[in-house]
Amino acid sequence: MAKVYDRLDKDNGSWGWRGAIRDGRSKEEQDQLLNTVADCALSDKEDVWECLDGPNRKFTVGWMRKRIADKYQETKGKTRWCRWVPKKIRIFIWRLSRNRLPVKDNLERKGIQVNSRRCEMCKEEDETAMHTFHDCMIIKELWSKVKMWWSIQPPVPTCLEDLVEKMEIQAKSKTEKQLLFVVCAATLNQIWKNRNEAQFHNKGIQVNDMFLNVQKESALWIESRAYKVELEKLLWVNSPRLAVKTM
Repeated sequence: MAKVYDRLDKDNGSWGWRGAIRDGRSKEEQDQLLNTVADCALSDKEDVWECLDGPNRKFTVGWMRKRIADKYQETKGKTRWCRWVPKKIRIFIWRLSRNRLPVKDNLERKGIQVNSRRCEMCKEEDETAMHTFHDCMIIKELWSKVKMWWSIQPPVPTCLEDLVEKMEIQAKSKTEKQLLFVVCAATLNQIWKNRNEAQFHNKGIQVNDMFLNVQKESALWIESRAYKVELEKLLWVNSPRLAVKTM
């Protein structure tokens, strides 16, 4: 494989092409290439990506992702991109963690008129993101069912980012942490779906139906997206920890 180092003679500015470069576009492109590498120190070593302020000057995707997150994201919470969860739901959770969902409180703060600020599920409190996904008495009942299903403590978040983190920290293994993220994602998704059904179609909230859908949806995601995990559906409903085997 030919290298720039082998082809270019920087002392006289010549380029070792097989044939002579004629005038016109080819000559212009050659001049652009020479200008590009004019200030570069060429060697016969293999090319590598470098970051001047990276760890050991090495480029890694993880390091670049962290730099972008630190610079452009409003909060410093960890962004979770578990591949066991569909991309649409990951983006939804990312928006939720940054309080960017169109709940009534956010709409009103942006100057959008709403007919009522009341929560469409409990009809008692103002609809904020924290109320919708945790503080609503109906949603607390749903989280209690999830807690009993997994034999863990229900999340008691102090902010929106804690909704996921408080579940994950109770995991006993890396695989279980992934599973709890999937369950949490399915729960949040069902909450938002039912909130929208109540808001736009005036449908009542059935907690038992929501919980069953959490179980079904989480099982579907694991079966279709967790390639190194084997799921026993019958056990998943009653003993989720025993229902999953890593291959």
